[in-house]
Amino acid sequence: MYLAMARFYAPVRFKADHLLEFRPTRHTHEWEVTFVFKGPIADNGVIINLLDVKKALDPLVQKLEGTFLNGHPEILSAPEPVCAAARVPTCENLARYFYWYLVAGDHALEFPEHVTLEQVHVQLEELGRPANGERGYAIVDVTDFLPELLRRRHLQVARLG
Repeated sequence: MYLAMARFYAPVRFKADHLLEFRPTRHTHEWEVTFVFKGPIADNGVIINLLDVKKALDPLVQKLEGTFLNGHPEILSAPEPVCAAARVPTCENLARYFYWYLVAGDHALEFPEHVTLEQVHVQLEELGRPANGERGYAIVDVTDFLPELLRRRHLQVARLG
């Protein structure tokens, strides 16, 4: 029996370097990726078990911690267009990559019935600079991205079968 619908925010953090065409000097950010789940509150009082989410994400976060995101092999292993996050590691591209990782990637999380991953937020804050250093935030809304991911996943599975 379900009590009510709610949203659950599950953040993860890591530090990593990147550079961009418009800022070609390698620099370090603290990245915060927040996953927004929506679903009914189950009898046990939760929408989704945070420990399950953490278990799914910890291996990836450990692989990204302290690394250079440009050309990162873990991100490059994702299908197009998701792997663009390794070529251009912006908040927007990384949000799309993290969404793919948790929903359609090889390490996809099994969601409880009626629970969806509604959004992925990626926020960055530059380290080693004064308080006026670079900060940014991007959100990927799954209603825009889900059809493309599912279509690509079905094509991959069909090719393997």
